[in-house]
Amino acid sequence: MNTVTIHMPGGGLAPFQQDWDNQTVLALGLAYKFSDAFTGRVGYNHGKNPIPDALVSYLWPAIVEDHYTAGFGYAFDRQSQINFSLSYAPEVSVTGAGPLPPFGNGGMSIEHNQLNWQVTYSYLF
Repeated sequence: MNTVTIHMPGGGLAPFQQDWDNQTVLALGLAYKFSDAFTGRVGYNHGKNPIPDALVSYLWPAIVEDHYTAGFGYAFDRQSQINFSLSYAPEVSVTGAGPLPPFGNGGMSIEHNQLNWQVTYSYLF
């Protein structure tokens, strides 16, 4: 991803330069069926921070490198099921290496972590 263009109200454009580096991502996952109804899941994902330090921004803190996931699914019958998932990315920090503010991120410290969860109900027909 090189540049994201944000369309502003009133027709203005705000280009947001990213210049993400190519990378290899390692993703591992395991699902285990404990019974016909209950399935457990775990996973791990690792990829390096894709944003060069000179362009990192608190507006787009895509700097996390590790994600841990867990979840389960329960099938009430062949058509109806509920699933839960949890994803955690531990805190990482980056110091901007671009020009000094207000026109750059030089010296700016950016920290980011994430915790996400979801519950879904599915009806198959």
